[in-house]
Amino acid sequence: MDMTGEKAPRSLRQNLLVLLAYTILTVIMTWPIAGRLGSHIPASAGDAWVHLWTFRWIKQALLTGVSPYYTDLLFYPDGVSLFFHNIAWANIAIWLPLQAIIGEAAAYSIVFLTVIVLNGFGGYLLAREFIGSSLAGFVAGLIVAFWPYTLSHHSHPNLIFIAWIPLALLYLKRFFDHGRKRDAFLTALFIAFIGLTRWQLLVMGGFLIGLYIIWRLISDNSVRNARVFGLLAVIALLALIIMTPLLAPVAYAQLTRDDPDSLFVDRELASTDLLAYLIPNRYHPLWGEAAFKLYDNFSVNQVLVAFVGYTVFLLAVYSVVTRWPESRFWLFAVLFYVLLALGPTLTINGYSLPIPMPYRLVQDLFLVKIIRMPDRLNVILSIPVAMLAAYGFDALRQIGYSRRWTLGLSIFIGLLILAETIVSYPIYRLDTPDWYTELGQEPGQFGILNVPLGLRERSDKAFMFYQAVHGKPIVEGHISRPPLEAFSFIERVPLLSSLSQGSKSPPVNVDVFAQLRQLSDANIRYLILHHRFLSDEEISAWRDWLIQDPVHEDEDLVVFATDPKIGETIIIDQDMKGGPDDQVLLSLIEANVAPDRNAQGGTILIKAAWANASADEWSSDVCISLFDFSHARAQSQCSPLIPDLSISQLSAGHMATAEYGVELSPYLKAGVYTVTLALADIDNDATLSDSATIGSIEISAISRDFKVPEPSTDIHTTWADQIYLPGYDISQSGTDSLYVTFYWQALHRMPTSYTNYLHLISSATGQIVAQADVIPRGWTYPTNWWEQGEFIEDRVHLSLKDVPPGKYELYVGWYDAETGERLAAFSEIGEAYPDDMVRLTTFENRP
Repeated sequence: MDMTGEKAPRSLRQNLLVLLAYTILTVIMTWPIAGRLGSHIPASAGDAWVHLWTFRWIKQALLTGVSPYYTDLLFYPDGVSLFFHNIAWANIAIWLPLQAIIGEAAAYSIVFLTVIVLNGFGGYLLAREFIGSSLAGFVAGLIVAFWPYTLSHHSHPNLIFIAWIPLALLYLKRFFDHGRKRDAFLTALFIAFIGLTRWQLLVMGGFLIGLYIIWRLISDNSVRNARVFGLLAVIALLALIIMTPLLAPVAYAQLTRDDPDSLFVDRELASTDLLAYLIPNRYHPLWGEAAFKLYDNFSVNQVLVAFVGYTVFLLAVYSVVTRWPESRFWLFAVLFYVLLALGPTLTINGYSLPIPMPYRLVQDLFLVKIIRMPDRLNVILSIPVAMLAAYGFDALRQIGYSRRWTLGLSIFIGLLILAETIVSYPIYRLDTPDWYTELGQEPGQFGILNVPLGLRERSDKAFMFYQAVHGKPIVEGHISRPPLEAFSFIERVPLLSSLSQGSKSPPVNVDVFAQLRQLSDANIRYLILHHRFLSDEEISAWRDWLIQDPVHEDEDLVVFATDPKIGETIIIDQDMKGGPDDQVLLSLIEANVAPDRNAQGGTILIKAAWANASADEWSSDVCISLFDFSHARAQSQCSPLIPDLSISQLSAGHMATAEYGVELSPYLKAGVYTVTLALADIDNDATLSDSATIGSIEISAISRDFKVPEPSTDIHTTWADQIYLPGYDISQSGTDSLYVTFYWQALHRMPTSYTNYLHLISSATGQIVAQADVIPRGWTYPTNWWEQGEFIEDRVHLSLKDVPPGKYELYVGWYDAETGERLAAFSEIGEAYPDDMVRLTTFENRP
């Protein structure tokens, strides 16, 4: 087609040379994409995996004749609607024939590179049409092709495919200039291609097309006639008709869905930081590391580079100065897109200024909300900026008239633009765990659960990529704007619901078998743990929770079946037998004690996994006992078998894990103790089964002091014939702190942990002005740990920071925190103290 009025062969030859030049430059500018075809794809985030999955799904849907707008490969077993998923129809149309020849992954990379080439070529044709210079067009194409913001969208090949927009503008200009129906038809065709590439692009690019239509109607009297208006309506109608087969189902689904507002993702707006337009490209191979430090205060622009380029910026300014009549529309378009891309509030270097921006006026409009992120408008910004820079270049070119000047200037400007925009392009290696190949060979259709569940995270995107190897449905998935009903199964299963909230660890104190049974009943065969996305500690927690041995394990995966069978895949450690017939009541799968070394008064944690292989539900308690070296029971503690209010019994055929905390008696003798479990009925004080030994612990003794202290002040006071105070020391630090050191003695072992209090009372008003309520030794040595005859030295701090100058009395006492009752206090001769408060001293606080 003759696009410029030149002879067709010459125009075609020139266009092919320009395409070849852009192709070579694209390979260089995006290296190493072309050098890793098939083994890697261009990407810096998991969205590329999602796009590759979508390409494959459309291919599968076309081959099998199923609807492309629904799949059960994701969000299994219910499946999910894909009406509002980003399906890049134009990209897929290029990819489909290519993948049949060179493979899916290589074809994906070729499509990505092709998008960049076509973007540049579209920019070239547009500028050549408006300016009449192929060299100016080539400069414009360089800018559009290698626009830093476009290249930084490494994982969105459909968002950056904007070649149709300059082509639509080109034929729209020809339509206004000549009024030809052919140009109107091609304008409609390319507008339709914009929408078929990505519906968001139709809105984002539609602004520029609409601005140009308004500009021509205002500035050109000759186009304001009925015929032009009629053909403009035809353009819109024809574009709509072309898009209808793919747009109509989406529109109908939106109009009839129960949750239409879920089309708009509720998240913080990603706006452009004004300074980001001037900060050099962080992906640049030379200054990238230095530039990256300047990105610290940016949000979305830490990844998506809004840098315009200094050469491009200067050319654009020069065009406004020297070619004002031709450049003013493009300047207006630049300002329009920049002002909207800045979002509702002006942000400079990460700091939001109280300056409302024009975006606030339109942010609630339906079409604007579809864009989701105002920062994305920077993709389209490349077109008017490239046009301004092309006009600036053309003005410079015309300063000199020799071919040498023109050639030298073209090479110099082109190299400057490329030098500022070249990047070290990020790529992802396409490898999958080997076991997925085996999984794909298992017959039948069944689902798998990958952990972490990772909804809307990088992991779920990787799981979609792995699906290309195994072909089995997965519980999770990552699609654009998923409908609420997609999460119904996940919300119904407590395990999945917990994981969907971001947890990477299993829930505790739940019936493991019941959770797995829900998965198995839904035809989900395997639960797969991924070393890539889970820590060693998290995987260890899953092993403990799942109880069973994995069916497969390697450096990438740990795979468990969702239908474990007690006594077969679940190995019983010990049967708990009891009753007159010595029958098996419950089975102990495994149990352990931690830590294996502790001190008197410490706490140990028992983790146990139980199974009920009988045909009856079972409800009981469990008693944990410690036996010393002589086999005498030194301590015992009983608690519910499953200490969780949501579970009252262990159902027939089910398993559950439980944790029991045991506080060690502070009076246990130092030594090694054997730990056992036994089933019991606490209410009837009956032991139901024999004991199971689950481990041993070594207990060390607390250091105790029985030496009589020598306090500076004697008081000889007794509380309830349990606590004796021979005396105390008192000191003051500055004007803010008072310290009292007590020398307590335990007259007997005490079953209760009492709280010690200090009250500073005003002599004038009788009001408490300062107080301290403490457990001795900084809440670490409660009274029910004290041994008979032991002395306990305890230093108590009383803050005087808010105490005004004056005379005060300092009192001490003890009380039971659970009941609030004070311990009775008696003097050395047996006299009771009023209110059980013992006055220590009279104290004067000086300013």
